[in-house]
Amino acid sequence: MEARKLFLSFTGVTALALTGLMPTASFASTTDDSSSVSQTEVLELAAALKVPAKTESAIGQAYLSLSDSEQVAVLQTLRADPGALIEWEESTPIAAKAAVGEHAPGLSTRAARGTALVATDSKTAYLLGIPIGTWVIEYKYYATSTAVTGNIDCQGWFSGIGVSDTVKESSYVVNGRGTCSARHTMSFVFKGSPIQWNKLHTFTTNSGNPRSLSGSIKSV
Repeated sequence: MEARKLFLSFTGVTALALTGLMPTASFASTTDDSSSVSQTEVLELAAALKVPAKTESAIGQAYLSLSDSEQVAVLQTLRADPGALIEWEESTPIAAKAAVGEHAPGLSTRAARGTALVATDSKTAYLLGIPIGTWVIEYKYYATSTAVTGNIDCQGWFSGIGVSDTVKESSYVVNGRGTCSARHTMSFVFKGSPIQWNKLHTFTTNSGNPRSLSGSIKSV
């Protein structure tokens, strides 16, 4: 199910709910009347993700700060596709720096390959606006002043919540632009059932300026 982001301001943080999932009359009639009871379901998800106690408490409070209709939207999504409640930061520009200890092999090729550079991009994972983990990608490559000439290394990883994460990295150069990507196959168990979702974290140099990069992450 496609997650659609709705940014809601409350208690100084950004809450993420889902649009296009407003309650139907039949669902609303069967929804728990007590917010504290329905909050338990959200806390069960936080527990399944093995977040720290302080983070779990913040997630519970974030849920209680939502309006009734927003709480219903969250619960409906939670029951249909728990992984869709996990959101992330938008794409941001990153500047590369010289990669210490990385050199082009041989004096004859060094000038052609240019300088060894390294850049890191991180994207924070959120549950109802509360940070719960981070996707990170590190890209090392050779570049002249105007173009990427070769790849050195591409690594991606995730830290934070207690999920299983299998990562497959790849890198390539097309028309002077270098790209490092990490595909995450992530899973956890919620209420006895396996939940799986895939994220693709991509890091690409900008055209004509290989020291400037943009990182993004999306569901795949």
